[in-house]
Formats: sequence, C-alpha cells, structure tokens
Amino acid sequence: MKNVQVIKVILAIMITAAFIFSFSQFGARAYNNLFYPSDVFEANTKIASIDAAAMNKEELLNALENKKSEWEEKTEITVKYKEKTKKFDLDLFAFNLQDSVLETKSGAQNSVIVSLDGEELSSFLESLSSEIVKEDSFYLNKLNDSLVEIAAFLQTGEILIDADNYKVSKNEEQKVLSETTLAVADNAKSIKEWVKTFPSLEIAPHSTVSFLNLAEEAKEKNFSNLTLSEVATAVHTVVLATNFSVAERFLSNELPLFASLGYEARVNKDKKIDYRFYNPNDEIYNLTFKMIDQKLYVALIGDSFIYKYEVVLSDEKSFKPKTIIQFDPGLDFNESKTVTEGKNGSLIKVYRKIIDENGETIKKELMSEDFYAPVNKVIAHGLLEENSVSTEEEAKTDTNDETNINDKTSDASENNGSAKNDASTETDSNSAEESNDKEKKSSKKNIQENTEESETNGKAPVEK
Repeated sequence: MKNVQVIKVILAIMITAAFIFSFSQFGARAYNNLFYPSDVFEANTKIASIDAAAMNKEELLNALENKKSEWEEKTEITVKYKEKTKKFDLDLFAFNLQDSVLETKSGAQNSVIVSLDGEELSSFLESLSSEIVKEDSFYLNKLNDSLVEIAAFLQTGEILIDADNYKVSKNEEQKVLSETTLAVADNAKSIKEWVKTFPSLEIAPHSTVSFLNLAEEAKEKNFSNLTLSEVATAVHTVVLATNFSVAERFLSNELPLFASLGYEARVNKDKKIDYRFYNPNDEIYNLTFKMIDQKLYVALIGDSFIYKYEVVLSDEKSFKPKTIIQFDPGLDFNESKTVTEGKNGSLIKVYRKIIDENGETIKKELMSEDFYAPVNKVIAHGLLEENSVSTEEEAKTDTNDETNINDKTSDASENNGSAKNDASTETDSNSAEESNDKEKKSSKKNIQENTEESETNGKAPVEK
C-alpha cells in the first residue's frame, strides 16, 4: 500500500516537472513568436515589387524608401478627359512606409499603405473639367482607388487614366458641334446625289477621312472634281471649328466662286489631290449632309468638347496684278484688245482659337496661310506708230511696285496651290517679265524686228 502511494507521488512529481520544463521552453518561444515575431521575413515575401525574403524590418524600410524615390523619378500619371489631359501631381499621395513594413505579412504579396486626400483630388479633377465633379456624374471613389492602386504597388512608367471610364452614364447627349452652309446652285444636281449617297459619315476614333477614298467608294456615281471640292470646302469649314486636325489640303491657283477666302479645299481625282482630316478623340463623331434651299448643309454631331474652338481670319493682304503687253501682227496699227482680264491676288492667315470653360483663350494656333497669286492682265497690241509707242508702254507697264511675295510661293503650277499638313499655301506669283523696246525707230523694218522680239519674249502663258 505504501509502495503504491510512493509511486503516485513520484509520478505526480515527474509530471509536474515535465510540465514546468515544457512551459519554460515552448511557452517562452510561443510568447516571443506572438508578441515579438522574427525580424527576418520568410521566402516569397513581397511588398509592392520588392522581394523582402531574408530582410529584417529595418532593411525593408530602407529598400522601400529607395524604391519610392525611384518610383517618383520614373513615373508620370496623366489624367485625361475628352480632349484635355493634365499631369497628376505625385506629391498628392500620402505614403506611410513604417506602417507598411509593420503590416507586411511574411510569405505573401503586400502593398504599400498610401492614401489620397479627397478635397485635393476633387480640386485636381475640377481643374481638369468642372463636369467631373458634378454630383452623381462620376464614380469618384473608383477613380480614387485606381490612382491609389498605382502608388500602392509603385507601378512605374507613363500611365494614362481616362476619366471618361468612370462616368455614371455613358449615354451623353449628342450635340451639333459645328455647322455650315455652302451655296451650290450651279451644281445642285450633283450635290443632291452626294447627299443621297452619303447622308451621314461616321468618323471613328483616331481615324483619318480621305475624300479620294470616299470618291472611290462611290465610284459608280462618278462625282466630279467640282462636286468633291465643294463638299470638301464645306467639311473643311466645319473641321476648323473643332479639335480635328487637317492632314492634307490643297488650294486652287484662283479662289473659286463657291469658296470664301481661307476656307477652300480642292480635290482632283486625276491629279491625286486630296483633302484629309483626322479625328484625335476617343469618341465617334458623325458628319451629316443635307440640301436646304440650293445650299449644302454640313454638321458635325457627337459628344461635346471641353474647349470651345473659334476660327479667326487675320492679316489679309491684296496684291495688284501687272499689265503685260503682247504685240500681235494680226492687229492693225494702234489696235489693241484684252486677252486676259487681271485679277488681284490675296493672302490670309487662318487661326484656330481655343477657349476654356472660363472663357479664357488658352491657345491660338496657325492653321494655314492661304495665298492666291495675282492674275496678270494681258493686252494684245498691233504695231505701234512711233509717236504712240512711248505713251502706250508707259501707261500699260509697271503700274505697280514690285511686291516681295516670292518667300510665300513655290511650285504653283505643279501643285495647283497646295496647302499640305499644316494647310499653309505656297504658290508662285506668276510674275511675267516684259521686254519693252524703248528705242524709237523710223523704218518699218526696225518696227517689224521689234514685233518679232516681243512675240518671242512676251507671250508667256499665264497659269490657271
């Protein structure tokens, strides 16, 4: 009996000793792991793009600070809304790197703790467009989360955020953004056929429209160059009052009767002379064509622009023609006739003024310099009597001072007045040299020699 009690006591002592020993060993370790975890992170531990495996907290904090500095140098965030873009200030992000390290879970992917102040974000978005901060117009919380996510994972590079993707409703009311009419009474039948063929023309985002391509699509209609030029002129007038860019544009040597100075757009299928324009927006727009009282009506319809675009014509100049005398042996003595009526040349600068939501002009860009060379007046004369030679020549030649317009002209006969890419126009002034024989001869033989020389040097064709 005594032995049994002794054994029980010994077992109790042994169990107690084992419990105390185990608690002292494993309990301390569990306590340390719970309240004082190891400073070294396990494998597969990441925070943003940093591999934190085998790093302690101090090392991770230093690595995170360096990575943040690198991110600020290599990252540019741009927020876009319609045709306006604005660079986002990275200083608006509030980083908490120390808490990010303390909250890092070992063996997992982690992000940096970062936040954005709501008022500062609203102020930035309002500076982009007041439409964005209108109540219930945009999911601003989602936009905030998208910006924060970029910073939380320290994504580098050029990043574009389109605010239009955060609209509550994408069904914006379609508006007439620009419109014009063009008198086409002399060509009404063909223009009506164009309107019937193309009542509406869809302009896809980031696409270019070519009139030669449109003519090819409607090849069976065989639209004339006049019809294509009239429609292109009306479309160009509409395009100028938008943010669309003109990719290719040509002018005639003389301003056509249907066009106003500064707005002509010439198209010629045979010479591959085209009119092309480009839609730089992310939205689809539509050109509509109608005939109203012998006039072609063209309108651009689509989502409204942030900016207002106005066309400004300025620096208009006029150049008087010269008078060229040609001697014609088929005419009687002192007889004359007008071969070509003279016409003034002209120059005008076309600007596009961009106005913001506050009514302030933020930019004025030169769209083109349209130049039309003067058409010289040509008079044919019979042989002149000696007494009248001096009087006729002084009255008909060099009536105007030389105008320095060669800087604005180049290769007019080949291009027929081209205005490509920036739509600026350079043509020749068609200056014609006169050969005036001011020596007076009394014999008929000398007069005939002068006539032959004038016919050789004075009959240079005037380019049309």
